[in-house]
Amino acid sequence: MLRRLLSRAGFASNNFCTSDFAQILYLGLLRPIWWEKRIFPAFLESKLTEARIYLRRVMRRFLAVFADELRKLVCGGLFAYFAFIVFWLLASPIAGDSWSVVRIFSYFAPAVFGSLLPLAVISFFLRQRRLSALFLVCFCVLGFKFDYLILNNIGLKEAHGSISESKKLTVVSFNLGHGHVLKSEIQEFADVDIMAIQELREHQAKPFIRNSKDIFDYFLYQPEERLAIFSKYPLVELERPQATKRSLKGKISTPHGDIVVWNIHAPLAIHTYFWRQQREFLEAVSADSAKIDIPMIVLGDFNTTEGAQNFHILRSKFNDLHRAVGSGFGFTYRAPGEGWSPKFVRYFDRLGALLRIDNILYDYHFEPKSIRVFENSFGSDHYPVMGELSLGAE
Repeated sequence: MLRRLLSRAGFASNNFCTSDFAQILYLGLLRPIWWEKRIFPAFLESKLTEARIYLRRVMRRFLAVFADELRKLVCGGLFAYFAFIVFWLLASPIAGDSWSVVRIFSYFAPAVFGSLLPLAVISFFLRQRRLSALFLVCFCVLGFKFDYLILNNIGLKEAHGSISESKKLTVVSFNLGHGHVLKSEIQEFADVDIMAIQELREHQAKPFIRNSKDIFDYFLYQPEERLAIFSKYPLVELERPQATKRSLKGKISTPHGDIVVWNIHAPLAIHTYFWRQQREFLEAVSADSAKIDIPMIVLGDFNTTEGAQNFHILRSKFNDLHRAVGSGFGFTYRAPGEGWSPKFVRYFDRLGALLRIDNILYDYHFEPKSIRVFENSFGSDHYPVMGELSLGAE
């Protein structure tokens, strides 16, 4: 490729031979010494001047050719990216997320949506107006899926009914991972009524329980699955199906009535086999929840995003709190945690969180009020997410 660029720039052997180029470099290096001794010959000075003019002209042509090749390369990448988006949009209704390529785009659907408008502007400045228009069309198509990003921010999509402060519940979902369990940090959850924690290891559980006893009076802990539910109100564990092994279910007796809380940690669906496991797990949670009539909340690390097919298994019965009252994408993963990670993963940490896999879902008994993602990850690779709900409207 470099040879082709030099050839297009006019740097060929018939224009300028190698010996001349070596002579010019030699003279250029020795010129300060010769000039100082006043012995630099006039004919060599003129030849060096001509060579400099020639090299300057070649360099300008080389940079122009390089910029043109770079523009073609960028345009090719943009066309390829657009082709993948079209393939994803067409294949999603046919194969769902069972195909790996479709599944990856579905996971990063919010990031894909957010990239379309900037890419449309870049394509326009690269004089690819048709491609720019196509990106705008894709932006409008995906806009129907992410309408809440606009509607929630301008106040067109609000909770129905008035929220009763006396019936308000504050809940938190947090994948602790290798995060901290210091008492000073746990005190940031002092106003929380119910907290669901994933990946709470045994060596973390004891100090966390000890440091949070001033906030939560009741808790359930499942050391095998590293799941825990903490509550300010009486809490008892409920039986769950065998297919929902990576979950914890409890009934909490709040002052406003009994509610059921799920804490789930869905399997990671990188390979198609694990994707099926994740699907079976979420279907089992949905089927078991359909048998319960009392108010219900689902908290946890879903290991899938709102753009993925598996996420909508629970959306058939529950509402997504972030979609109802959230602002922005609400990304919760990945945070620059303190646990071990491969170097290439650490490199992508500089981009910030790009996935929303920690969620709060609620059924029709609740009215949504607010949701926010913590700016502090407390050493975990997930950001905690906190939501406010009310048991019905006044």
